[in-house]
Amino acid sequence: MKKLSVGIVAILVILSLLLVAFSAGSRRGSERTKYNIAVSHQGANNSWAASVDAHFNYFFERHMDQIENLYYAECGYDSQKQIADIEDLLTKDIDAIIIQATSETALAGVIERVQAQGVKIVVFNGDVGSQAYDSHVTRDQQITGETYARYVIDRLGGSGNVLVIMGYPGSGYSNAVLAGVQSIVSRNPGIRVLGIEYAEYNPTMSKQIIEGYFARGERIDGIIVDGGLMGFGVLEAFTDAGLPIPPTTCDDTMLYLKRAVDLGFTDYICLSSGAELAAQCVDQLFKILAGESSEKDINIPPESITGQEILRTLDTSLPESYWYFSQISQNRIREYYR
Repeated sequence: MKKLSVGIVAILVILSLLLVAFSAGSRRGSERTKYNIAVSHQGANNSWAASVDAHFNYFFERHMDQIENLYYAECGYDSQKQIADIEDLLTKDIDAIIIQATSETALAGVIERVQAQGVKIVVFNGDVGSQAYDSHVTRDQQITGETYARYVIDRLGGSGNVLVIMGYPGSGYSNAVLAGVQSIVSRNPGIRVLGIEYAEYNPTMSKQIIEGYFARGERIDGIIVDGGLMGFGVLEAFTDAGLPIPPTTCDDTMLYLKRAVDLGFTDYICLSSGAELAAQCVDQLFKILAGESSEKDINIPPESITGQEILRTLDTSLPESYWYFSQISQNRIREYYR
């Protein structure tokens, strides 16, 4: 009788373990209708980052019937904090995570641990130093650089002095845009590159860079700028110096576009910044959770608009925090951009 009791207990233990294993496995099974979702992001400490977050929030609204819990962790551009944030999110039994990486190398180990636990991963924008993700959504930086360079060089007729201003030195993002710029410049021997400068997406720094070239007596015929915030500094430098603004480039921040309209300046091309692609990350995440086939690496060409078109169409009453290529509906803009 004692042996029988021991046997029954053993069977019950085994059945309990099997039930736990089945429950854990079914949490991420294709029959799930509600999920625990996490977002590890850099932080909304500037208008571009705030636009990214606005797109996350707005597009998650469309999937609320599929969301059990939605967790956000803001790391303030600190990669060590982001690693700790992701490890903490793993304790919340998440099914999927969107990661906006602060480092192109530091997160590789934690991302591999996340994947090993069966969590679906969508990477937004920058590289993460690992292929251990389900999808990576980003703006095609090479095409961005090529488009910028082609516009300025075409406006100069293939001849003149061009200054290049990028974001951060050593950044994979900036390097990819710069590679696109250089691929076009190298085919145009009449173009002299005065310098490749980095202004860290700061209008004050870009203005100071331009003023430094003025002080040296350099003639600037065209400027390739990877960003509207830095482009704003370019507009201010030429305006303060009383000089005509040369052909240039920008992204779609309203700070630049409104200033250009105020000045009546139209000789530029504006490309989408990529903040709006946060929306595609959300949609991609739910496709993956639904078991649909999806592309692993998605490089999306930027949208573009000319300064002439902006002058004719821009609603200057929109807040400066708004970005022209936002995917948030018109009737919700002031709710998300202030």
